[in-house]
Amino acid sequence: MDAKIAAHPLGSERVREAHRLIEEYGHDRGRVSSGLAQRGLPSLRELGSLQVRHTLSWWWLHRRRNRLAWRLARLRR
Repeated sequence: MDAKIAAHPLGSERVREAHRLIEEYGHDRGRVSSGLAQRGLPSLRELGSLQVRHTLSWWWLHRRRNRLAWRLARLRR
């Protein structure tokens, strides 16, 4: 399950790095946009598009992983 999450578009290293940069720069949209462009990362528009298209599958993967972990924990009791 972790491999599927890592291979998911929202789990890609480029997207994760973009989110780290956004966290670091805060609400300064101009600074964020130029920082993303300088590093060759997806733009804010691209990140938004990825979010809209892939959030449901991202949620399902995490839900399945959590459910499997819960089942394994119950088996170990």
